[in-house]
Amino acid sequence: MFSRRPVRYAEKVERKKKRNKILSHIVIFVFICILMRCFVLQTWQVRDELMQPELRKADVVVVIPYVWLGGRTPIGLAGRPKENSLVLVSDGAEDIVPSLQRTVDAMLRFVTLQRLSSLGGEFGGNFAVPSLVRIRRIVQRQNGPDAVMVYTSASDARQGVDRMVPVQEVSATRILGRVVFRIWPLARIGLVR
Repeated sequence: MFSRRPVRYAEKVERKKKRNKILSHIVIFVFICILMRCFVLQTWQVRDELMQPELRKADVVVVIPYVWLGGRTPIGLAGRPKENSLVLVSDGAEDIVPSLQRTVDAMLRFVTLQRLSSLGGEFGGNFAVPSLVRIRRIVQRQNGPDAVMVYTSASDARQGVDRMVPVQEVSATRILGRVVFRIWPLARIGLVR
């Protein structure tokens, strides 16, 4: 009574072509998103109150990533890092954990909207999560034949004198990108100085 019409071979081929086309579009879209995140822009959420009054906890900012020329000089679409620039700095997880394990953790965080982390259980919830700092000074040092840029960075150089913040030296290779724009909350949208 409710017999299905047999599907012809030509229809099967057409359906398969459509599925393959949709899958190829999805793969291309994901690849473009990965390239954008690596070289053009990223979004990050501020996790603490250390950058007040410029940034508050839960603000979402746009970061322009840096790439490395010759292994020594970071450069990006926002130009080279300068004094008083607000930058995203790695916590040094790349020196401890292999890149494959960090990649798996990054994908797990992405898929679960930052709720689950394979490294979080082992090292703590904020492990392998970059932080925002302001560059105080850029120092060129000679360690044998190689020149190494070291950034003396602090949480926010524009804060009042009554609030003491720790100052640390960070290798240039740990600078991931420069913060340029706040996109959330909408009431405070604008450039970050």
